[in-house]
Amino acid sequence: MNVLWISPGFAANEEDTTCIPALQLLATELKSRGTDLYIITLAYPKFSNPYFWNSISVKSSYGMPGDFLKWLNWIRAFRYGLNLIKEKKIDIIHSFWLGPGWLIGKYLAKKCSVPHITTLMGQDVLKSNNYIHLIQSADVNKLVSVSQLQANEFYKTCGLYPSTIIEWGLRSSDKILKVDAKRTIDIIGCGSLIEIKNWMLWIDTVTQVISRNKTIQAIIIGDGPEKNKIQNRIREYRLQNNIRLVGSLPRADVLNYMAQSKVFLHASTFESYGMVIPEAFSMGCHVVSTPVGIAENYGKTGKTVEELHVAVMESLKNESKNNIEMTPDIKNTAK
Repeated sequence: MNVLWISPGFAANEEDTTCIPALQLLATELKSRGTDLYIITLAYPKFSNPYFWNSISVKSSYGMPGDFLKWLNWIRAFRYGLNLIKEKKIDIIHSFWLGPGWLIGKYLAKKCSVPHITTLMGQDVLKSNNYIHLIQSADVNKLVSVSQLQANEFYKTCGLYPSTIIEWGLRSSDKILKVDAKRTIDIIGCGSLIEIKNWMLWIDTVTQVISRNKTIQAIIIGDGPEKNKIQNRIREYRLQNNIRLVGSLPRADVLNYMAQSKVFLHASTFESYGMVIPEAFSMGCHVVSTPVGIAENYGKTGKTVEELHVAVMESLKNESKNNIEMTPDIKNTAK
């Protein structure tokens, strides 16, 4: 089968493991099944030369920077898609996020009479997404949700449910089947340092835990515009000896840190899925999170500092091991 993907971004090379890991895992799995996959990106990488990622053809449509002329990149993607459909006899178009990629895929499908599906990925299901107002009832049968929570949010927004729910999965090699690593990190947080990840709630929760145990060691993995704000809050609370910012790391290093941690704390205000949650669980971390994405399937949840800090304290005392086999497998996602 020949499949065309349209996404805002994809890994620029094999070392770029932090760019949408879920898509990288799915692409690798599809390739292993004999699928001929072709990928078009709209905004990242920020170069226009075609390249190969693990022998998969990728074409970035990036050319015009900034918001004012980005539509020229979309036109470039549409034209490249037309050529691919004709040359490679594409069987299906799969776009990601309800945005420009969805529209490009929709128009390509109509023009070339090729089936088209779209996976809803994140905040694109919220009312703040202008593209959601372009949805027609006929489009819903071609939309895939990644969690029940996300499907419910989509229904709240437009009164319709996506046609199906397909969760992201992990590779077997991403799971610790015998969780006996020495865990010297008490609490770990991981994600982009952006406002929606709600790092102030994360720090306030950890602060409450530290107030009851001064020896607590916590780390934050990630980078972003909220970094200075986070550092200032840590200094304000005089927790430099307890909370450490590690920065952005390759995915393998992130998983390694998770394998050394006792509790994964996630305080995001919204997640459609939250890939980092099953990743942490599969590395043997006890999960404590706000009730977002699939968090309630993997651990304790809470909305306030009090609820979260109590859950963290209980989890730190819990010596039982996770049932790693309950984490979803990428093989099922690719079916």
